[in-house]
Amino acid sequence: MARKNKPKEKEMAENPKFTSEEVESADNQHEKEKENGETVEENTINESNVGVGNGPLDEVSLLKIRLETVQKEAVEFREKHVRLMAEFDNFRKRTRRETENFREYANEEMMTALLPVVDDFTRTMTAMEETDNLASLKEGISLVNGKLWNILEKKGLKTLNPLGEVFDMEYHEAIHSLPVEEEEKKGIVLDVVEKGYQLKDKVIRYAKVVVGE
Repeated sequence: MARKNKPKEKEMAENPKFTSEEVESADNQHEKEKENGETVEENTINESNVGVGNGPLDEVSLLKIRLETVQKEAVEFREKHVRLMAEFDNFRKRTRRETENFREYANEEMMTALLPVVDDFTRTMTAMEETDNLASLKEGISLVNGKLWNILEKKGLKTLNPLGEVFDMEYHEAIHSLPVEEEEKKGIVLDVVEKGYQLKDKVIRYAKVVVGE
């Protein structure tokens, strides 16, 4: 016959080689294991009962909470949208106002720079009425003209005077052509009828020229 399993503490008690302290320790261990097993079983039963009878109510409550959250977020998004639209409208108005001011006063810096030249021309005109010294007047006009060009060049203005250069349609406008016998003069600017001007890298007036052909 098969031998029945005995509890460990009983087996230890029947076995004379184990002391009473060891038997008592085994009894305590067995009691703890038994209590833990009952606790685990009770927890398992409690967990299996979660939601029984309260399931539909919990689901409805959860849906209500979610609905309230979504409604709150919708209000926040709407308020944020209204705020952003107001800010954008203010930005658009401010940008339009600044653009209009810039267009209206775009030449203010240039006008301010030219005022000293205007003063010099006014003094020159007054001097012409008070003196007959043409040499002095010529010198004064030359000085004013030099001051004017000094200001214009500082602002980036350059003169295009392409006499003797190869015709370049990027900078020149041919208003007439002359037949030439010399091969080296063909395609060359023979005369400048009107000088051109370039503001920094942009041509603001093409030089009007006569080209040999």
